[in-house]
Formats: sequence, structure tokens, C-alpha cells
Amino acid sequence: MSTNPNPAPVDRVSEVRQAVVSLGVLLAEVQANVDTGIDIDLAGLAETTAAICNEVEALPAGDARTMVAELSVLVETCEAIASTVAQRLAGQAATL
Repeated sequence: MSTNPNPAPVDRVSEVRQAVVSLGVLLAEVQANVDTGIDIDLAGLAETTAAICNEVEALPAGDARTMVAELSVLVETCEAIASTVAQRLAGQAATL
């Protein structure tokens, strides 16, 4: 068992974890809308995602490692959204 020699304050880790979870909920909603063909506004999503990633990166490595699974799901969800949006745009372009 390894221990983190310099853990972040528990409340900070909890805040960052909650931000990751909240982003996951938002991305799941975005994905559901994109999958059903609903147009969505993605303004600010990249900045929000980057800010949360920076917060995770600023945590001590041991604390950040505890969020790997959640972050991996976020990456997969972003990739799925990007793929669906690209397919929709390609379909729209083909009809022009």
C-alpha cells in the first residue's frame, strides 16, 4: 500500500472530485442531446473542461490518481460527442 506523502486538504480534493462528477453529468446530457439530434451550444465547454483538468493536475499526484477512472470516462464521452457531431456535420455537408 502506498501513501501520499503530501496530500491535498480533503475538502480541496472533494471540491475537485465534485467538479469532475458535475462535468461528467453535463457531458452525459450533451451526449444524450447530440445522440438524439438536438442542437446544443458547446460554448465554454472546452474552457470548463480545461479548468477542471488544471485543478486535477494541481493536486498532489496521489490525490489526482484517485480520479483516473472518472477522467477516463470524461475523455471517452468527449470522444463520443466529437464523433457524433462530426458525423452529423458530414451528413449535413453531403446534402448541400
